[in-house]
Amino acid sequence: MNIKHSKYKNTGILFELLVRQVTADTLNGVESAAIKLIQKYFVKSELGKEYKLYEALTKTTTLTESKANVLIQTLLESSKKLNRRALKKEKYNLINEIKTSYNLEEFFKTKLPHYKVHAAYYMLSEVQNTEALVDTNIIVNNKMTLLEHLSTSDISEKKLKPKYYKNSNHTIKILVCSPTEF
Repeated sequence: MNIKHSKYKNTGILFELLVRQVTADTLNGVESAAIKLIQKYFVKSELGKEYKLYEALTKTTTLTESKANVLIQTLLESSKKLNRRALKKEKYNLINEIKTSYNLEEFFKTKLPHYKVHAAYYMLSEVQNTEALVDTNIIVNNKMTLLEHLSTSDISEKKLKPKYYKNSNHTIKILVCSPTEF
């Protein structure tokens, strides 16, 4: 069975888009309907609980591979405990209310920095919550995406010092190094 990503059903993406809409409306001096939608659907609700799982993924980085694996597994186990029926109903109602307040095409055009992470987690949670047999490539690719995100560390300038080029000629040094490294 093939499971496909749906940005309309992805809680992480829906929340991020609503927050961005609040910002855009505020900057345009318009009263934002998105604030009411966030309060209604993401406070003390199944959507709010699911969003906390997405938030744990996007706010966490620089883990070791084993810790990242544990985090992913823990989040997927937690997603099993959510009330799927209530979640589906809340997403349906949220999309309907977004549709009445905003143009859906324009609303979903916004680029998100963590889109790939949200999509990968959505796919894995859907796989986790289905009885059907799913292509293992889907599982592996999405898990790798999450592991790469979670285990990325910031690169400091010290790590970037080009030790390899100390014996290189002057032209290569000019192209590769900053002036202070000569």
